[in-house]
Amino acid sequence: MITSVKLGNFLSHKDTELTFDNGVTVFIGDNGAGKSSVIDAMTFALFGKTTRGNNEETIRDGENQAVTQIHFEVNGKTYHAIKKTQGKTSSHQLLDENSSPIAITADKTEEEIKKIIGMDYETLQSKNGRKLRDLIDKVIGTGKYSAAGDGLSVGITAFRGDLREKYDNTDEDVDKIQREINDADQIISKSKPEKEKLEKIGIV
Repeated sequence: MITSVKLGNFLSHKDTELTFDNGVTVFIGDNGAGKSSVIDAMTFALFGKTTRGNNEETIRDGENQAVTQIHFEVNGKTYHAIKKTQGKTSSHQLLDENSSPIAITADKTEEEIKKIIGMDYETLQSKNGRKLRDLIDKVIGTGKYSAAGDGLSVGITAFRGDLREKYDNTDEDVDKIQREINDADQIISKSKPEKEKLEKIGIV
């Protein structure tokens, strides 16, 4: 489980540090707010790779170096991975909970992390839905993601049943209701001149 991530001059982030509790974390924000940069920082600190291409492209504009750090726990053990980039050169190391080095070269660090978490960057990038779901379960705790998804599905079904009983409609009927509102607005708009005519002759 990832417990924290820190970004220094990485992409749009000058100095950002985030900590995470148990369970699922959701990033919400406008386009360009830096949400995907946080994910890139995680994969960069772990695997030395991002979706952004070359390492030097991860350095914040106007700066000459970038650093990402990530703390994570696996089987009760804590690890700390650090990836630094300066120009076309970079360093990558993995430390234990006492900040003692486990690996101090890029190849060895990525090899050790792959052993510890049971996946590499390519596996993490998998587009296979079932496989990705299993990976998320592995990262946040076996079964938690699946259990959360199942619980959410049950909750949504119950909520829609309640809406159907009270209002004879649910969120799935929004488009139909909007069409009915639009039709009603058109009828009102078309009948307005007739209503004004009747008002003038005193019938209404």
